[in-house]
Amino acid sequence: ATPAILAAQPYGRGFRYFKIDMNLNGGLGGVTQANVQLHDFSWEGICAIRHANDLDYWILVNQDTSGIGVYKVTSAGITLSNIYQTTVYNSFIKASPYSIAAQKCNVYCADGVLDFDLTTGVLSNLQSVGDAIFAAEFSHNGNYLYTSQSPADTGVAGIYRYDILTSNTIGQSLASTRVFISPAFGGFYRMQLAPDGKIYYVRAENNPDIMSLCTIDCPNSLTPSVTLDVFEYSTSPFNDSAFISLPNFPSWIFYNQDEDDIEFGPDSVFICPGDSIVLDGGNGTSRSWGGDCFSGPPNTWPTGSTRFFTVTQPGTYSATATGLCSLQSISDQITVSFNSPPSLSATSVPGNCGLPNATASVAVTGGSGSYSYSWSNGAIGNAVTGIAAGNYTVVVTDQNGCTASTQVAVSSTPSSGVSLIANDTLLESGDSVNLQINGADTYQWSPSIGLSCNNCPSVNASPLQSTTYQVTGNDSGGCSYLLKVRLDVEIKLNEIFVPEAFSPNNDGNNDKVFVRGSIKQFSFSVFNRWGEVVFKTENQASGWDGSFRNKELDAGVYVYYLSGTDTAGNSFNKKGNITLVK
Repeated sequence: ATPAILAAQPYGRGFRYFKIDMNLNGGLGGVTQANVQLHDFSWEGICAIRHANDLDYWILVNQDTSGIGVYKVTSAGITLSNIYQTTVYNSFIKASPYSIAAQKCNVYCADGVLDFDLTTGVLSNLQSVGDAIFAAEFSHNGNYLYTSQSPADTGVAGIYRYDILTSNTIGQSLASTRVFISPAFGGFYRMQLAPDGKIYYVRAENNPDIMSLCTIDCPNSLTPSVTLDVFEYSTSPFNDSAFISLPNFPSWIFYNQDEDDIEFGPDSVFICPGDSIVLDGGNGTSRSWGGDCFSGPPNTWPTGSTRFFTVTQPGTYSATATGLCSLQSISDQITVSFNSPPSLSATSVPGNCGLPNATASVAVTGGSGSYSYSWSNGAIGNAVTGIAAGNYTVVVTDQNGCTASTQVAVSSTPSSGVSLIANDTLLESGDSVNLQINGADTYQWSPSIGLSCNNCPSVNASPLQSTTYQVTGNDSGGCSYLLKVRLDVEIKLNEIFVPEAFSPNNDGNNDKVFVRGSIKQFSFSVFNRWGEVVFKTENQASGWDGSFRNKELDAGVYVYYLSGTDTAGNSFNKKGNITLVK
């Protein structure tokens, strides 16, 4: 900003926001609302904190002279939630890193350190950290607060540290935990936590035109150190455009609990036989594993450089790590036990006649709670029915996720051995052929039209038109059978033929009566016993289906008359009977 702009805005530009749609510009985003003012005036302090729901955010600003304004940012917009009254209203604001599970973090302002509720956005429990603070920043997992200050009680300017963890644990005042870390070398300005876990700060050299970037190393350890002059840069001429600060990143994005800790999870866990868990020995420089880590084969034993150790057997396992920043006695222990897996007993009921009518089932004992079942044929449930002979595997899972499997063999009696001694045959009208069944105890032939017998093992078939015959029954073992044979009837040259019987039952065999032969023109009529015409046609492709006026007629004998001329020019007249069979 130019001096003229700064003069026109003595209290800053206020609290404003821009709205960006990330769907624009091929995913690069684009501004859809710009410079929307929420409050005026607001000093330079601003801080972003993630909400406990891990979706929304809190924004903390200096709300003119009222104190710290807490704004809630959701997908619906930005609203002022509350204002925490402070005595100093123009300082920077910092929030400690945190885990969502903690549901709170700490906030630094010029009045001191406050607790911040991630769910409600309420600031409370102010603790003073003294005066003359030029900059402040939290360590990377929030255990310590670092400041550059010149306390009135010592008059020594330098970098100081406050022990938040000790203060919260034993109830000691935060101010009394102050420890001197490093003397001042020139003027201190802003501090910022970085992804590498270090706290960066800028300071002015004795030459006011030179600034240097410095670091506080291992800020979460008991023995932090300071590295001066990581690099230097010029601020000449030293005026309003000189860069003497650092970016103000939200510290929670750099939270890393594993940086200085080992976390195996619960003290006791249960796993299923055959399963495993992986223990993380932490992000240290070396580790000492103990307990049952060495109960398995030597090639599975962990070493000092092993970070991840896989546990497959019950026991108690422990690890102690030396941290990257010389942190000591970082350890954890876990006891692993086996859940009792289900025990299975499978049985089957054989099928018969080679058909898919067998049954298999499994009985379950042990394990825990309810069970789920998965059979190799895709079935679920403790029993499967309607299956063919073969081997089937079932996997049972209890509510702890422990599984057991077993296989069951399913058998069946042989299928029917009945055979039909006959082949599909082409006959001329008036011819016959023998059909014979071997190996059957009972027989039933259909349709019966054109057969010498309908319940004999051997029959003579003289079909009047093309027919598919089928025979059903049982063999000596009680197994049913069904066999078929096709007999096609070829009309002799110049023969005019009308079937003597038909069975209109929609089985595809002899369902209609047709006039057969090489005919040029004809008239075909069918009469009932009272002489009434029930069917008449002059179209050879039109056959009688045994109905009259859309009503099925009774079984019986019907008379027909046929007259016409064949393709050779010969006239013909025929009269006969047609038997309607049901």
